[in-house]
Amino acid sequence: MSQFFENETTLRVISKFINRIDGLTYESDFESNRSKHLFVVCKAIISSPELWDSRCQINIGWVGEHLVHFLGERTANLDKEDLDSSMGLLFRFLLEFHLSTPNDIHRDLERARRFCTDNSASFSDEGQSDIHFAISEMPIAILKEIANSPAVESVRKLHLAQLSFEDTKKSWDNELDEREERVSNLKQSLDTYKDAFNFVGLSDGFNKLAKQKKEEIKNVLLWLRIVSILILLPLILEVSYVLANVDKVAELTRVMMLIAVPTVSFIVILVYYFRVLLSNYKSLQSQLLQIDLRMTLCRFIHNYSEYASDMKKQDKGSLDKFESIIFSVITSNADNIPSTFDGVEQLSKLIKSVKQ
Repeated sequence: MSQFFENETTLRVISKFINRIDGLTYESDFESNRSKHLFVVCKAIISSPELWDSRCQINIGWVGEHLVHFLGERTANLDKEDLDSSMGLLFRFLLEFHLSTPNDIHRDLERARRFCTDNSASFSDEGQSDIHFAISEMPIAILKEIANSPAVESVRKLHLAQLSFEDTKKSWDNELDEREERVSNLKQSLDTYKDAFNFVGLSDGFNKLAKQKKEEIKNVLLWLRIVSILILLPLILEVSYVLANVDKVAELTRVMMLIAVPTVSFIVILVYYFRVLLSNYKSLQSQLLQIDLRMTLCRFIHNYSEYASDMKKQDKGSLDKFESIIFSVITSNADNIPSTFDGVEQLSKLIKSVKQ
């Protein structure tokens, strides 16, 4: 038996490699978990080198010297590619160790084996190559080596493994048939719900539009409240001023005449903008009502394309009303929105009346 892992050179290279990867930081969970499992495998080899020598003789003969050379010289930068390749090489020994162990291997080594198997696509090309070889081709190569070795008694029981494989294959065939049937049923279900999903998408679009209109209504209501307060504010200030200076009639009259025109002008302008905001508020409410109607129709109508093709054969105009509502433009009622010049005209009339 070749004493590879018990060799001082091999142990020194692996120990030095462990010290180099210990304490490194990584950018992703995959890299962190990969190095953690890499550390576990290396520590297991150092703690029981004779056991690994006895159970990994085939890979020692295949890539033993390459492993020492790679860990000692090629891992210069310890970047992702170097660490992925190191894990791929050690995975070959780990899988042979697993196959050669009569009972279950240590749970940390089992986690490392499952990690490489489940995440092989995340490794670099060289690491993937070793992992895929170990999973798909190495067991056959090991079996071939064992079959040609008269010293291994387990070859005599190969027919039992064949029977087990046939049973497994039958189980896989039955499971595959069941899954094909389930896929076929799912395909039929998807074909059935295809049109319903189209209406779900249309309803979702109307829902987003309704949220946008509700935000616009909130903004308009906020400005309506602000303008309402601004309209009342001059009146409140004037009344407060009059009450505070009721004993100074002459001065009060003069001040009131000075501020009358600006105050009234300011109030007229605010009233005009209040009318504009109120009209916009009513328009947005009308648009929101139209959107809600479309959303309600989308919840009510299903399999529209099937209905359309069947019903239009009997009555061409049966779905015209529905289509005109769903696909029509959302209109705003702008009939009562005051013109920009309305407020200017009212203000000019007021100024003329004051001059006269």
